[in-house]
Amino acid sequence: MAMPPIGFDWNDLRGEFRNLETRVDFHYKDSSYGEEAGWADFPHEVFVGPDDQTRAARVLKTVAYVVTDEDDDGPVVECWPIRTLWRHE
Repeated sequence: MAMPPIGFDWNDLRGEFRNLETRVDFHYKDSSYGEEAGWADFPHEVFVGPDDQTRAARVLKTVAYVVTDEDDDGPVVECWPIRTLWRHE
């Protein structure tokens, strides 16, 4: 499971989901990228690795659209099917 970094304020956590294909659990929070940076389509950040590694994403009920790279045309997005979604209120 990709965990938020040590010292992370767990009150900032928005939820968790499990990727149906890989069966890996991910945590996500609201994005800090900002709309002015051109990331308005991706309102979340998914924790994908150690040392505070996140990726821009849009987490919905059954899928997560995750930015995996950038090229000359903009973000490269993968669609991850979600098996289970937990939302933190």
